[in-house]
Amino acid sequence: MQKRKLFFTLVLTSKYMLKTKGAMIRSKARWCEQGERNSKYFYRLERRNHGTKYITELKLSDKTTTTKPKEILNEEYRFYKEL
Repeated sequence: MQKRKLFFTLVLTSKYMLKTKGAMIRSKARWCEQGERNSKYFYRLERRNHGTKYITELKLSDKTTTTKPKEILNEEYRFYKEL
């Protein structure tokens, strides 16, 4: 029973460290050092920056505005195709 508990603890710790490493990389915090454990800071920073990673509204070529993701993608495709 003790070995099983240790195994699951190691698995959970490993998953936690992978998640922590990803958050540290994405946060681009300068003071983050190797081996430092994650904190609420990284998760809050990532949550805050999440909204700036994608386009939520776009003005189309016909001067109308859309918030529909499919229309935004189509307009982006059309724009770059015409470059």
